[in-house]
Formats: sequence, C-alpha cells, structure tokens
Amino acid sequence: MKWLFLDNGIKDRSLSIDPALRRIGIFDGGYTYCSYSTVRLAAAAVVRVLDNPDKTKNKVVHVQSFCVSQDEIKASLERVTRERWTPVSMGHPVYTPFLLDLAQRDHFEATKILAHLVGVAEGDYATESGLDMTELGMPMQMEPLDYVVRKALELESN
Repeated sequence: MKWLFLDNGIKDRSLSIDPALRRIGIFDGGYTYCSYSTVRLAAAAVVRVLDNPDKTKNKVVHVQSFCVSQDEIKASLERVTRERWTPVSMGHPVYTPFLLDLAQRDHFEATKILAHLVGVAEGDYATESGLDMTELGMPMQMEPLDYVVRKALELESN
C-alpha cells in the first residue's frame, strides 16, 4: 500500500503545511493532482487486505480519500480558517538535491518532505495498475475535503 495522509500531514507538518504560520509548501506550481488518504480510511483498507490475503498477496493497493491538487488543498485551508495562506514554492531545482543530501544523512524532516515531493509527483493513483478500494469491498467515494481539513486543524491545535 502507499498513500499520503492529508489529516496526519497537516498535524505533523509532513506535507509542508504549517498551520501556525498559515503557510503551505507547493510543488509543481500547485496544480498536479495527487491521491491523498486519511488515517481512518487507510486503517480500514489494511483490515480489508488482511481479510483478503489471496486477493491482495503481492499486489499494490490504491487507497484514496480524494484526488486533489495542492491549490485545492490551499483553497480548502483558506475556506476552513477564513484566512489567507501563503504558498511557498518548493520546486526550485537546487532544493531537491539539498533535501536528498540531508536525507542521506538521516535528517528526518528532509526525508518527510522528499516523501511528500515524490507523492505529489507520482501520486495520481487513478492511472496506476493494482487493486483499488472497490475490489476490497470499500466504496469509491471521496471524503469531504473541507471536513477532513477542519478536523485535522482542530486536532493540530490541541
């Protein structure tokens, strides 16, 4: 399985979202679509995988709560908080080698940012082969983005 957790990523800043400063890191201009999940949905998928070992053995399982761009996440953050969020471009060609160098030296924050960068660059699971949620008996309906963002921000502030 592979996924980016939007709810957890807001709380732990692993998706380059900083609620305290109202900043969001933007890769690829913010318009690339990427599949995101919530921890709750991923946990439900893990249970389904364990319940279906013959069907899921050696398969990639695609789990998504929504497929959105970073611009759409920024817009959701602004709707939920009723404040303007500052986009911070993270796509500079010098930035990625710098992060790679830090990650190779076990720098945890750099590793999280690189995982997010790769997730955004290669994260539209609708185009990949593998098992999707319907094959696990899970509904293929998107979770409400603003609701997930609101809940994550509430938990982040506690």
